[in-house]
Amino acid sequence: MLWRFCLYGFLKNQRYHEPFFVLALVEQGLSFLDIGLLVGFRELCVNLLEIPSGAIADLYGRRRSMVASFAAYIASFLLLAAAPGLGLLFLAMGLFAVGEAFRTGTHKAMIFEWLRAEGREREKAAVYGYTRSWSKRGGAVGALIAAAIAWRAGALSTVFWFTTIPYAINLINLATYPSYLEGQVSEVRARPAEVLRLSLRGIGAALRLGGLRRLLGESMAFEGPHKLARDYLQPLIELWVLGLPLAVWAGELGAAGDPARGAFRGTVIALSLVYFGLGLIESAASRRADALARRLGGDAPAIAWLWRANLAGYALLLVALVVGWEGLAIAAFVIQTGALQNLFRPLQLARYDEHTPPALQATILSIESQAKALLVALAAPVVGWLIDRRSGDGLASAELWPVAALGLVLALAFAFARPRAPPTDDGASG
Repeated sequence: MLWRFCLYGFLKNQRYHEPFFVLALVEQGLSFLDIGLLVGFRELCVNLLEIPSGAIADLYGRRRSMVASFAAYIASFLLLAAAPGLGLLFLAMGLFAVGEAFRTGTHKAMIFEWLRAEGREREKAAVYGYTRSWSKRGGAVGALIAAAIAWRAGALSTVFWFTTIPYAINLINLATYPSYLEGQVSEVRARPAEVLRLSLRGIGAALRLGGLRRLLGESMAFEGPHKLARDYLQPLIELWVLGLPLAVWAGELGAAGDPARGAFRGTVIALSLVYFGLGLIESAASRRADALARRLGGDAPAIAWLWRANLAGYALLLVALVVGWEGLAIAAFVIQTGALQNLFRPLQLARYDEHTPPALQATILSIESQAKALLVALAAPVVGWLIDRRSGDGLASAELWPVAALGLVLALAFAFARPRAPPTDDGASG
């Protein structure tokens, strides 16, 4: 099954739109405030759906939930490709949120179910880091494929159409997973009241256990800003490209004398190369998370070290944006969202599994995803409005300062706090 989990991750990250998402929406005539509202709406929908989706997965079956997730993703990509206007783009974001809500937490719970069946519970961080590394390799390869599609089509929105292909293949992959990975599915069709009961039980466990509350706070503060910041890497790369000979050179490749075409092609090249490198860094970091924990004496000391590195990275990013050093800012973005995020995630996920009852795993992991989604839902429109307010007729790197400031403030809350290991006894109880 390990290769099937890796295939899932590889195909899941064939998101050809990802390197161009913000710029594709700008291409359709949207402002950064519009984009912030769309992103905020998407995360709000994820927030509302996360906990019941985890409970539904635990009650009705995780495999069925994953199939429903990818069907919603495909419908979302089709709408985004059609560019039907702002109103229907909100519907597309709602469908994307359904896909996210029914996926996050659920597939991880299936991996943990397989580990228990194989008697390999102690390999949680290593196995998840390995499968995550294949996911990130998928992202690296996907960036190159996306560049070829955008270059050939001459429009960024085209990549949405092509993203549906690997997602349809992955839907088939998930539908043919072994039935025991469904979890302990109820033999009697669960009523909405039962879904609510299990959801409330998961919330109660998250609020009751001090260690688990701390884990939720860390996930929200560390991963939320990274998720928001990642999209703003795209306009930053575009600004950087405009000042390089790359744009002129790209314009000469079949489009001599067309500066706009040259800038477009130069941006496509730069975005694909940066996202390809980002995927490789993410893959390597995911595989080395377990080694980092062993070197520093455990998951908690490693997380504490990552918090301090996160703080330093956002401080560097803020300075680079304000001063106008786009190249340094891009490097800081890549370090933050590539290396640090993917060292943090496997270690944090292993800590959750140690303290969560198996029957509630999908629910608790969905609560964790919900906490991150809530932060992005609240922050995205504000960040977009602040950028639009300062940018005027043209965007400059200094106008992106809210992205770095958000991560810096949240990092300050945890970087110097004493690490607290969650209680193992409580987490094992139902």
